[in-house]
Amino acid sequence: MATSNPWLSFLEDQPDILYGGHLANMGNQPKNFIDYYRSKYGNIYSDYMGKLGQQALSGQAPTLSFSDYLENYNFMNDWRSLSPWSRGSRPSSRAIWNV
Repeated sequence: MATSNPWLSFLEDQPDILYGGHLANMGNQPKNFIDYYRSKYGNIYSDYMGKLGQQALSGQAPTLSFSDYLENYNFMNDWRSLSPWSRGSRPSSRAIWNV
């Protein structure tokens, strides 16, 4: 986590704002991509909390910040593993007939 931004502690205290800002800074992603990940905030935050629990249970200080977690989360790999339907792409309903 870069310490030069004086607002990072505010963002760490407001993880929903941090998450939304992170999505907004992801560049030119399709609307379906952004919409999908907006709906996945709870799942991703829960996974992050699980990582903190793993650190604590292994005897380490739970020091992983949410911003560091998001920086290392492979959004694109996760996105590519989804079916086209889950990504909001609708397959053509046009039937192809071989006559």
